[in-house]
Amino acid sequence: MKRELGIAIGVLVFIIILIVVLTFLLKSSPFYRCEPIRPSDNVALVTGGSRGIGYSFAKWLKQKGFVVVITGRKKRILQSVSAELGVHHVVCDSTNESQVNRLVQFMQQWDRLTLLINNAGDRRGEKRGESLRNRLSYEFNLNTISHWVLTKKLLHRLKGGHVLNIGSHQGIYRAALASWGENTERHLDYVLTKNALHLMSNALAAKHKETKINAACILMKTSSKNEYASEEAMDYLDSQFSWILENDLPSGILFVPSNVKRHTSMQTIKTTSMKVGKFTIEII
Repeated sequence: MKRELGIAIGVLVFIIILIVVLTFLLKSSPFYRCEPIRPSDNVALVTGGSRGIGYSFAKWLKQKGFVVVITGRKKRILQSVSAELGVHHVVCDSTNESQVNRLVQFMQQWDRLTLLINNAGDRRGEKRGESLRNRLSYEFNLNTISHWVLTKKLLHRLKGGHVLNIGSHQGIYRAALASWGENTERHLDYVLTKNALHLMSNALAAKHKETKINAACILMKTSSKNEYASEEAMDYLDSQFSWILENDLPSGILFVPSNVKRHTSMQTIKTTSMKVGKFTIEII
C-alpha cells in the first residue's frame, strides 16, 4: 500500500513538474498567445514591428481593436514590445525561408488575415570591406524579395484584405536625385530596392484583384524623443493612414502623405488626388 502511494505521489510530482516546464516553454516561445483567439477578429501582421515605423503601426492598429502580430530578429526586444503593447510576436528573419514558413504556419490559427504591413527593411549603405555585390544582395533580399515571398505565401489568407508595402520617396529616382544630388550613387542600392518594391506592389495588384495591394511613402517626424511611440505618431497615422481600413480601398497605388510631399523633393513630382471614404489621398 505504501509502495503504491509512493508511486502515485511520484507520478503526481512528475506531472506537476512537466506542466510547469511546458508552461515556461510556451510563454518563452515565439508562438505564445498573449490573448484569446476569436474567429471574427481583424488580424494584422506587421513585419519589423518591434521598432521604428513598424512599432508605430503595431501600436496604432492595437488601439484600433486589431489583433496584431509583430515580427523581428531580436527575441528579447520582441518579447518586451509584445508585453508592452499586448500583441503577439514571432521571431522571424524575413530573409530566412524556414523562419518565414514558421511565421506562415503561426498565422493559420486565424480564419483570415485582414492586413499585412510589409515594413521590415534596412538602408545599410556602404560598409568597409564589403563588396558591392554582397551589399546589393543583402538589401534587395530584405527590402524587396522578402516582402514579395511573404505576400505570395499569405495571399490565400488575404482575400478581401489589404497589403501595405512600406516604400519610400527615395525609391523614386527623381526624388532621390533631388535629395542627394551627386551622392545618389552611394545610396543607389536603397533607391533601387524601394523602386522595385513599388513596382512589385503594382504587379501583384494587377494579378490578385481579390486583395488590395498598395505601397506608401512615410515620413514620421515628431517633437517627442520617443517619436514612434508618441501620441503625435498615433495622430499622424490617424490623419494619413486611416484610409487603409476603408472597404473601398483602391489597389495598385503608391500613396504619398501630405507631409512627405511638402517636406521633401517630391514637391516637383506630380500626384493625383483620390477620395477614399472620407479621406482624400495623394497618389503617384
